[in-house]
Amino acid sequence: MIKELQAEDIWTIMPILEKFSTEAKRELDPEVFTVAWERLIESGVATIFVAYDNNDSPTGVFGAAKSNDLFDGTPYATEMFWFVDPVKRGGGLRLLDHFEKWAIDHDIKRMAMVHLTNLMPDRLKELYEKRGYVSMETHYMKEVE
Repeated sequence: MIKELQAEDIWTIMPILEKFSTEAKRELDPEVFTVAWERLIESGVATIFVAYDNNDSPTGVFGAAKSNDLFDGTPYATEMFWFVDPVKRGGGLRLLDHFEKWAIDHDIKRMAMVHLTNLMPDRLKELYEKRGYVSMETHYMKEVE
């Protein structure tokens, strides 16, 4: 089962986000994440989908934000994070399917998927291309002091 998370329930996904943080080697500040995503969800700019197992425990999460493309105004949605608990993997595509349906239901005309280069880049590239996504750019990040 997949549900759209309510802003006040963000705390319920912290355990799975901590697993994502560890696997992705990305630092997670639960307070910063919670405050930012509460605001985004409440403003209607973003959403988080959560996949649950039969015991109502979160097994996967998918965060997305929407806006209009800054070049041509096209309604646009982008995946901000997508993670399935490693011990419960196998149903992650249901989250992607849900995102694509959500985009259609919200009159989104352009979608973007991303991936961290240290998490299955070849498998995700193949998956995205098979589903009709086209590689557009690569981002580079630098820590500055």
